[in-house]
Amino acid sequence: MENKFAIAIKCIAYLDGKVLLLTKAEHERKGDASDSSWDLPGGRVNYKETPEDAAKREMQEETSLNVEQLSLKLATTLIRPDGLHLLVLTYQCNCDSQNVILSNEHISHNWFSIKEIIDNDTIPDWIKDTVRTINEDEI
Repeated sequence: MENKFAIAIKCIAYLDGKVLLLTKAEHERKGDASDSSWDLPGGRVNYKETPEDAAKREMQEETSLNVEQLSLKLATTLIRPDGLHLLVLTYQCNCDSQNVILSNEHISHNWFSIKEIIDNDTIPDWIKDTVRTINEDEI
């Protein structure tokens, strides 16, 4: 088996105290590390691209939102079912608008309070754990 490795970013995007969650399209769930359709905005870092630029680009591509105050908060690794080893960098940022226009990678979105995320049984633990870790002072 060939060793495959990539760097990915995820964004905890805030507006008015709420966090943006996306619902993945079915074609995006194939080979994914999570069984859930819930997702955070994000994607892969391209060759010669900084992770910060990737976070800004992915937010723009997936949601049409521009971000402000981008800050690296968490670094984790995971191995997807297809064998891809990912270094995942999670950024916290503020959005400039609530007017989300989704790419074809996602079918819906919602803005949730931190409490709503933690209390929602349909949201996967990896998202809850990420939100808890980044917001531990507020919980």
